[in-house]
Amino acid sequence: MSVENNKLIKYKSKSAITLISLVVTIIVLLILAGVAVSTLTGENGVITKAIEAAFRSEMSEMRDNVDLVLINCEMYGETVDEKFEQVKLEDAKKWDEYLKLEVIYYGEYDLDYGVTKLSREYIKSYGDSILESNTEEQEGTKYVRNLYFVDTETAKGKEKLYIYDKRVDQIYKVPLTSIGPYKVHSVKELDYQKEHGTGERDAAKGTLITQESTIVKVGNTSYYGPELKGFVQEKTSALYYKTNTDGTLNENAETLPITTYLSTKERTTVKNSIEYEFYNYEKQIWANIKVEGNGIDTYWTWIPRYAYKFEGTETKVIYIDTSNKQASNGEDLPEGYIVHSAFIENNKKGIWASKYEVEQVITNSIAGDFPHYLPDMKGFDRNNTYIEVMNEDGTFTETPLSKINNLAEFAKKNRWFDYDNQVWANIKTSAFGKDCWWVWIPRYAYRVGKPYTVAEEIQIKFVDLQDRPLTGEALPEGYIVHPAFEGGKKGIWVSKYEISRESDVALNNANFPDLSGFNPETTWIELYKDDGTFEEKKLSEISNIQEYANQHRWYDYSKQIWANIKTEVDGAECWWVWIPRYAYNFIDNDTRVIFIDENEKLEDGSSVPANYIPHPGFEGKKGIWASKYEVSQEN
Repeated sequence: MSVENNKLIKYKSKSAITLISLVVTIIVLLILAGVAVSTLTGENGVITKAIEAAFRSEMSEMRDNVDLVLINCEMYGETVDEKFEQVKLEDAKKWDEYLKLEVIYYGEYDLDYGVTKLSREYIKSYGDSILESNTEEQEGTKYVRNLYFVDTETAKGKEKLYIYDKRVDQIYKVPLTSIGPYKVHSVKELDYQKEHGTGERDAAKGTLITQESTIVKVGNTSYYGPELKGFVQEKTSALYYKTNTDGTLNENAETLPITTYLSTKERTTVKNSIEYEFYNYEKQIWANIKVEGNGIDTYWTWIPRYAYKFEGTETKVIYIDTSNKQASNGEDLPEGYIVHSAFIENNKKGIWASKYEVEQVITNSIAGDFPHYLPDMKGFDRNNTYIEVMNEDGTFTETPLSKINNLAEFAKKNRWFDYDNQVWANIKTSAFGKDCWWVWIPRYAYRVGKPYTVAEEIQIKFVDLQDRPLTGEALPEGYIVHPAFEGGKKGIWVSKYEISRESDVALNNANFPDLSGFNPETTWIELYKDDGTFEEKKLSEISNIQEYANQHRWYDYSKQIWANIKTEVDGAECWWVWIPRYAYNFIDNDTRVIFIDENEKLEDGSSVPANYIPHPGFEGKKGIWASKYEVSQEN
């Protein structure tokens, strides 16, 4: 028995492996496994490359789909706002820090002054506040400007899976995609990480200016000089102006890199023996800069901290320091001066007010190449409507609307309108052998009589449906969106007509003027007197406006007396006239007009007489308030 056991033991020992050989075998297997995993999942692995190819293909398809929507919008005068759903702030806050970083970085959102590096850690701490600073409020809900969820039809049935940034024309996929060592939401970010790595990055694509504003004295006037801290040096230029021999300001500016000013601290420069000034507020030369970004040039004007008061028709201004003392001597403000609301309870040394030249916002406009909404032709009969293009000699060349396939393209090629040069979009309609002309007024906001306005005139900025200038920036302080555009109107068509005095339809029964949206404390009812003058009454002092109107003949449209009001903004006045909803007809050489209600019925409920055409510009409105203005050249 023992011998057999010994033999058995010997047999087993010949078949066994040593501990050392076992360890070596395991190591070899691990090495081979590691090589295999790396080959599959490493940065250049087969699986990684497959995931990257699928991601690029998916985003390329989405790019094509979004581009098709944008082309259709341009062709039919629609907007991204109408096709896609704007992103709510509460949804954006739920995104991971990778997506927030991409949106903020590629959208070139403003960061805190002094921030030079952008990282996921910074986004975790400040991403939500940065997004919130770029929101607008609608009916109590905050939306992130320029960000939209691609609709389910465009996204092939997938809801809220993709985001489109209108301002920078960038598409993101909401769920995080891991491609080897990279975690991304867009192809642009994938390319960036492959070239620069996954760590922190420069916050600004250039050198941030660190120079802070100080009080300067130019001539006999002291104020805070332009605060340039936070602007990107490589993208910022200063505009220098010269004074004409008659003392007026020459509007042709010399544009110089901001480094010229930063290096010398000189606010003047000389060219061809002529002195140009960056700023001199005593001579009404305001500090202006140009900032480049995403192919768009935006212009900004520096308004030093100030207080003001009204004396008759004049606005007196005193520049102040951050303690609200006079900047010139540190003394208290004289009696009657009010610190402007922009500088209350803060230490702002001034503000940069956005302004633009129309041609500078072309690539960022709603309708493709226009700094306002393309005229809305809905409701017009294509077979009886003609686009009227004004020639240089003042005559018009007309083209039937029915022969124009792409209105936006036609407008660009033929200069249908040029609002910067007072060329308005005109059309002609023909009915019953008579012609009637109409002019398009794009959606706009206006400002009058601000203390820092050089000319006492009404200034106009065309705005989008969110009431933002078409640069994408916030509407500057003091601008008011005209109430005629409430209800999402892109603009209004105004008829070039005079109401016939011989109309056989009563004109007294106009839709009563809608005063909602006007401030009763700054609005006056203007009563026309027989001698051509007006007598006025503040709206807040009238308890029953309809009764007051009946007793005092506020309007009498049969006698060409239109309902007029006056509004006042910071001491400057603006007049408005009420145009009730109407239908029109051509009889002999007159344009006959009858007023109708929102259901296109007469006051007694009867239908509009035969051959009368309801004006399409009043859809959903009782009437419109038309401003008595000339468009400012500072659009």
